[in-house]
Amino acid sequence: LALTTRLRCFTEAPADDEVRSELERLAADLGAFEELAAAYEDAIDRGAPEPLAGELWRRLASIYGERLARFDLAARAWTECLNRDPKDTYVLEALAQIYRRTNQYRELSVVMRRQLALEPNVAGQVNLLFDLATLAEDTLSDKPLAATAYQAILERKPDDGNALKLLGRLFAEMEKWPELAGVLAREVQLAETQGQDEEARELLVRLGRLKLTRLGDPRGA
Repeated sequence: LALTTRLRCFTEAPADDEVRSELERLAADLGAFEELAAAYEDAIDRGAPEPLAGELWRRLASIYGERLARFDLAARAWTECLNRDPKDTYVLEALAQIYRRTNQYRELSVVMRRQLALEPNVAGQVNLLFDLATLAEDTLSDKPLAATAYQAILERKPDDGNALKLLGRLFAEMEKWPELAGVLAREVQLAETQGQDEEARELLVRLGRLKLTRLGDPRGA
């Protein structure tokens, strides 16, 4: 009976913080999260104004994700929040967690690229790009996306030997021989800069063979 009364109060005054707080407290005591979510959905459907609608979507996202394990509805609610504030990094991270949990990897890759655009720190960008490349290659079987991610890493950190090696392997698998030659040349230069003469010579041999057998460049070889 108390819940019914609180729901009626919310229907009459959805913008009242105290009414909403008491309703959520009682719903938590009773485990009545489905009724709470339905009330919030109804308020939105009735045309709740901003910023109330945005706040209700955030609360719905938490209810669906944390209380009801309805991750599809939680993702829908977080997406509504993101439509209102595309730069909300908290919402992006919440969406990323849902997509990982539900194995929606294509959607996850989109979210990761949006996170990348908002990451101010270069080291954070590099970490995100490595994660995106791994996701693209191992899970999505999207080698072009993985290659793009490794190239973006090298734009930010030109001396990253790991990114160079992984990019070179991808170019070899995709038979992109001119691009592979460019990567090998950069690896040679990096090895020479770091005083790794033996590795530099081995890379030069690989580059020579590539020019001879794949690029039709015996003089370059």
